[in-house]
Amino acid sequence: MRQYAKPLPLRTCRACGQPFQPVNARQRLCRYGVDNERGDVCFDAQEAQEEHMDDTVNYWREVRDSECCQGPTCTAPIPYSGKGRPKRFCSARCRVAANRAAKRGS
Repeated sequence: MRQYAKPLPLRTCRACGQPFQPVNARQRLCRYGVDNERGDVCFDAQEAQEEHMDDTVNYWREVRDSECCQGPTCTAPIPYSGKGRPKRFCSARCRVAANRAAKRGS
């Protein structure tokens, strides 16, 4: 069925303002390295954005890897499991202690 689909209308790139043929309905920029070359305004803008994202990811990895248990008396480091949100507590015991301490404080 894909072969009978109509091609999408031309769009203007949000980075460089040049018209391009989108590959899918959500595409808003020229294809990085395909529709443009090194030295083009769009290529340089997308490269700078990618470097910024790399810096942001590295910053959050440092924050994530330096987590300590948020239990009331515990300072154990918490290793990151590799997926999902980082843990706040090293064990169920610390989690329960923190919840009880929060209820007593309120």
